Amino acid sequence: MLKTLRGILGLQHCRYCKSEFKWKELYQYLWGALYKPFRCTACAKEHFVTIPGRLTNTALTIFPMLIFAQFLSPFKHFLLSIGVGIILGLIGSLISPYLVSLEVDDE
Repeated sequence: MLKTLRGILGLQHCRYCKSEFKWKELYQYLWGALYKPFRCTACAKEHFVTIPGRLTNTALTIFPMLIFAQFLSPFKHFLLSIGVGIILGLIGSLISPYLVSLEVDDE
């Protein structure tokens, strides 16, 4: 719970040098390969996305897109429904760097 509140109040910090991660770096990392470590720019310590962090990322990007396009769309036009679903997914992805939790491998 505390980790989630820390993410809502601001971006996460490195566990070792306490420098704040940059939104752009986290955003690019979340759109890339999540099995690779995220490195702190100040101390080069490796951080990994936790399983709840991966689920949060998926819940913010993929689920809104699918749920809106399949069930909640008020539009009768298929492409318009898909377009709005993609926009919802992009909005969720913009929020995800604030909510995804990262941890150091040795913890």
